[in-house]
Amino acid sequence: MRKIIRSCLDNRRRSHVVMLAWLMGLLPLQLFGDIRMEAGWTRGTAVGSDRIAVYGDVINDTEQAVRIVDLTMTGSARVMLHESVLENGRMRMRHVDGLVVAPQSRMRLEPMGLHLMVMGLERPLEVGALMRIVATDASGGINELLFRVQSLDSVSFEAD
Repeated sequence: MRKIIRSCLDNRRRSHVVMLAWLMGLLPLQLFGDIRMEAGWTRGTAVGSDRIAVYGDVINDTEQAVRIVDLTMTGSARVMLHESVLENGRMRMRHVDGLVVAPQSRMRLEPMGLHLMVMGLERPLEVGALMRIVATDASGGINELLFRVQSLDSVSFEAD
């Protein structure tokens, strides 16, 4: 029984367990979040790299600000919000504490600006794959941020 419980709580299966519990009426609808990603994309994994940057528009259509407190992606060690800044003539990435999306707004994540940094990938990502970051908000809502893997030379979102 312990093995079954552990496997259900495993990061790879957590969202499926939550969805099943909701469908069974065990969890309220408000558990699901209020933000989404539009035109989400990343470049394919560079040879020898275990990280990617994710871009797109994070949209909040609600009347309240949404504060993200945790970001996870199956098959990675961690996901963080970063910004690119110019320091002493060099571009550097800096960790940003917390992601807050204002009410009725969109937050642009783009190259050379704010972006989601996925680190510790277990394997390279396939071009064309649809990937998912799970963003948990301060109220416990679970938000799915979907993005497409594009070629290494991509500079912006490319619709299918």
